[in-house]
Amino acid sequence: MTHEPWRVAVLSDTHGVLPVLEAVLAEPEVADAECVVLTGDSTAGPLPAEVLDLLREQDGRVGAFGRRDGRETGS
Repeated sequence: MTHEPWRVAVLSDTHGVLPVLEAVLAEPEVADAECVVLTGDSTAGPLPAEVLDLLREQDGRVGAFGRRDGRETGS
């Protein structure tokens, strides 16, 4: 049995800047990834609530593993 490899995107330090996160998620390499891993510092910044909303809209393909980010996103 063979399995196709997963495409994984790793993001870090977007610091609650919604336009930056939107732009990165729209990049083809990220948009086509089955899994997006956030390593931290995703929400601390000017638009934390909006960033959280966007991350929660990603149909379960986003996992946050930063100290605070995982707790805030529920991942």
